[in-house]
Order: sequence, then structure tokens, then C-alpha cells
Amino acid sequence: MGAKYWHTPARGKELPRTSKGDGQVRRGRRSRCRVDNGTHGRYTPRPEFIFWSYPVANHESARKRIRQTAKRTERLRKVRTTTRTFIKRVRAAIHTGDKSKAEASLKVAISQIDRAVSKGVFHRRTGSRYIARLATQVAAIGAAAA
Repeated sequence: MGAKYWHTPARGKELPRTSKGDGQVRRGRRSRCRVDNGTHGRYTPRPEFIFWSYPVANHESARKRIRQTAKRTERLRKVRTTTRTFIKRVRAAIHTGDKSKAEASLKVAISQIDRAVSKGVFHRRTGSRYIARLATQVAAIGAAAA
């Protein structure tokens, strides 16, 4: 039977292989001294970690928190993307230089930013900063034209 474990070899020497199959030496923190031998070896690598489909919680309360976090993340993602869309519309109107369109889209964007702040998507100071910067840019359109 070939070597299942290996240690750092001397320079220029081959690492040992198993007698079964053509396994490759695995490197890393978890598999430092193991040989990956496919199905023949005793070691099988841990499956790739996917957050929502591979819960690691051991208590029912922790599992519930994972479910709640997934629902909340999905709900807030919709609010966040909608807010970003309205902000992009204001910026596009500013870029084209259309003041009336920029003011109309700014009014809608301010409402949406306030809604996102109230739901906890953005911090209130972040929301205020977005509103202030957009309002300043919209006001600069008229100043530049005059």
C-alpha cells in the first residue's frame, strides 16, 4: 500500500503517491497532509460552501435567524435596486442638461430615498447625503445655463 500521508520532501524529491489510482497531493489548511485519491482514498474534500443552501446552524433559533435574514435580504434588495434606478434617472437627466426632467425625477428620487431610509436600507445620513448632492447638481444646471 502506498503512502496516504506525506511530509515536506527534501529538495528535488517526488512526493509519494498512493498505489490506487493517480491521486494528486492536496495542499491547503484542511488537507495539508492528505492525498486526494478520488473515491479510493479515505479523504473526501468538503463541499463548496454556499450560504443559503448549506446551513451550518445547530440550533433551531439559529436556523430561524438564517431564514429571516434570507427573507429580509431579498425584500431589502428590491428597495435598494429601485432606489438606485431612480438615482440613475436623475443623473441621466443631469447629464443631458434637461432641468425640468431632472427636477421631476429628483422629486421621485427623494421620495424613494426617504422610503429606503425608513426601511433601513440606507442610514439616514447616507440618504441625506444622496439627496443633497443630487439637489446641488440639479440646481447647478440652471446656474450653468444662466
